[in-house]
Order: sequence, then structure tokens, then C-alpha cells
Amino acid sequence: MSKVAMVRYIADKLTEAETQEEKRDVLMRYSSDTLFKRIIYYTYNPIIVFGMDDYNPKLKDPGVDGGMGISKFMHIPEDLSENKLDTDEGIFACNLVLSHINRDEAEIFVGMLKKDIGVGLTIESINSVWPNLIPNYPVQKAVDYSSELAKQTTFPAVVQPVVEGKRVNIIVRYNTVEFRDSSGKLLPELLEYGHQFSILAQNNSTVFDGCYQEQNKRFVIWDVIKYDGFVRGIDNRLGYNWRFNGLEHMIILSREHIDTPCYSSVPVKMVDNWLQVEQAAKEIKCNVIVKELDSIWQTGPNAGNIIFRVNTETLETELSSNNTTVSTSTAS
Repeated sequence: MSKVAMVRYIADKLTEAETQEEKRDVLMRYSSDTLFKRIIYYTYNPIIVFGMDDYNPKLKDPGVDGGMGISKFMHIPEDLSENKLDTDEGIFACNLVLSHINRDEAEIFVGMLKKDIGVGLTIESINSVWPNLIPNYPVQKAVDYSSELAKQTTFPAVVQPVVEGKRVNIIVRYNTVEFRDSSGKLLPELLEYGHQFSILAQNNSTVFDGCYQEQNKRFVIWDVIKYDGFVRGIDNRLGYNWRFNGLEHMIILSREHIDTPCYSSVPVKMVDNWLQVEQAAKEIKCNVIVKELDSIWQTGPNAGNIIFRVNTETLETELSSNNTTVSTSTAS
């Protein structure tokens, strides 16, 4: 069976399967097909957005008999996901694809761009065949202080207050701004602030990590990550010191265009040891996060981001008490 026919054949078998168990069996049977696996990855990865939801093919009957296989055009979704094409360029490229791709796979190509190829899979079924192919929504989490971690911490470091508010990622790409909570759920009620973050990102594919304080109608930002690293779930190109300095520089530049910004960066203080961390926490009477300057961004717990707690009434701290717990709901 040709590669062209195989992609359509697998999709049809998945459509015919009525239960997730049956669909999983189909995937397992063809798990070695790397092309179909790649199509599934682009279709189901919730972080990858092509901005083509409203795309309508120029041709009424896309595809041609005997046309080329979809494998010849997989660079298009890659370019769209990395913002190498703006909206007009993306539409032009896709229309060009549909005038050359074989008729059997034209529908699959369009479905992939619209994030639905019509086979009814769940992420659980996909990952049961290809473990971790579709990642969980990437969120970096600070870890609780412990004497063992304290011994491994590299100083100097920065201390930041644990900011109260709803954890939010602001994802900026060429022509879109999304607001997502810590589970990846879209927050359309925050879209009114999208223009400001588009300016802040300077047309770069960028993810701002922070929280939204609904009472103040304000965002507090503590990190900025390159979009491609965010999608991968790890970015080791820049340590935290460079990322935060870059964030503050972006905020300064944005003031030329925004008179009253809806955002600010989280306050920071340099420290050289844990006694200075303790002093800083007592001074502001607030739980703090200690971040190593060379800490990379990664999804999940990050030992380079440690929560240090202080009792606001007694000013007792982690250095003198072992009977406390820390909430990490908004900690970065």
C-alpha cells in the first residue's frame, strides 16, 4: 500500500472504530507510521495553534487526482506554528498546497490546520500508544523549601514575593494573543488586554508567565519564555537572570506606546545567602520565592525556584520551623 493511501486508510479505520478502545487498537496496529504520528501531534497538541480556524480553501473541491502526498507539505504546519508565515502568507501557502495535494489527503491537511481531522481520538488514547506524544499543558512550579535543597542552592539569587492572583500565561504569536490558566483553559474574558501584550512582545513569539489580580484589573509578570521552548516544555537557552532582565527591558520599551499599562513586573531583590532570604521575607511579611540566576525554564517542579515561608504574625520562618506547608497555586 502506498504512503498516500496509508494515511487515508488509517484515518478511515479510526473513523469507523466506535469506541476509544477500538480506536486505540487501530493506532497500535499502525504505531510505526511516523507520518500519521506527526499528523496526530500537530492536530491534538493543545499548545500548537495555527491561526487557521476560519480558513476556507480557495478551491471548492480541494486536491487533485494523482496529486502529491501530504508528507510533501508538512513544513507548512511547522512554519505556521512557529509564526514564520503571517495570515496572508499562510492562506496563500495552504491554497497552493490544496492545488497540488492528492484528493484523498486534502481533507486531512485542512483538518490538521483546524485541529480536527474527524477521527474522534482522545489524548489519553493517543498517549497510551505513543507515551507523552501530546504533552500536558506546560506550567513551571516552584518547590517547597527543605534543608537538602537549601544546601544545593546557588547564590547570588533573587527573591520575589509570592503574588496573590490567578495564574495566567499570556501567549503572543504573530497575529494572536491568548490568555490561559494553569490547566491550559482559555480565558476569553481577558482578551480586552491582548493589544497591550502584543505591544509588549514586540511582534515576537513570546509567553509571559504571571498572575491576574481581578480586584485591581492588573497583571503581575515574573517570567518571559520563548514560545518554541514553551511548547517543548523546556528552554535551556537563557537563565532566569537574562529572562527577567529582558522582561523589564520590554516593559520599558512598551511605555513609548502605552500610557497606562495593565501589567508590571514582580519586585525583586538580590540575596547572597539564606539569612538574607529570611531577612527579606520578614521585611515584607510575605512568603517569597528564591530563584537561581541561571535557572532554566521547564514545565513541572523546578528546584531552581524555591518557596520560602514566613509566618506574618510571629515572623517565624523556614529556618526555625519544620511544621508548615506552602501553597503553590500561583508560584512560578
